[in-house]
Amino acid sequence: METNETTSKEAPWTDETFDAEKAWILVSNLRKENGNLKQELAGLREQAGKAENLEAKLAEYEKAFADKEAELKAVTEQSTKTRLLAERSIPDSFAQMLTGDDEEAWTAAADLLAAFRDGAKPQADDGLKPDPVQTAVNIAPTEEAQRLALAERIFA
Repeated sequence: METNETTSKEAPWTDETFDAEKAWILVSNLRKENGNLKQELAGLREQAGKAENLEAKLAEYEKAFADKEAELKAVTEQSTKTRLLAERSIPDSFAQMLTGDDEEAWTAAADLLAAFRDGAKPQADDGLKPDPVQTAVNIAPTEEAQRLALAERIFA
């Protein structure tokens, strides 16, 4: 503040000591200071508007980057799945059968599809053995079973 007087809470003059020239200098200085503050405020508002525009552009670019990153990931995954299937001579239409989150899981699924196509049993063995009675086909009944069946028909 460019005033000739020190700032105080009292008026710089009293009724008897009013100096018009001094008052005019004070008013001029205050008007000049007010104008400077208005210019500074306008500049700050302009900078704030530019900052908002830049923030909006940044958000737009970040969204576009995230979209492109997701698109790149999807294309890379599809390319890897297609390559894994081609290495095993499996049609591309089976790409949806390759589940998992990484290339290891997709490779295992592709190997399983290839084994299935070739008629081989999967490598995973759960340790269960089939019951021979359930796998028997056209077994002739024993003599004792025939007698029991005849007795049931007679006495039933």
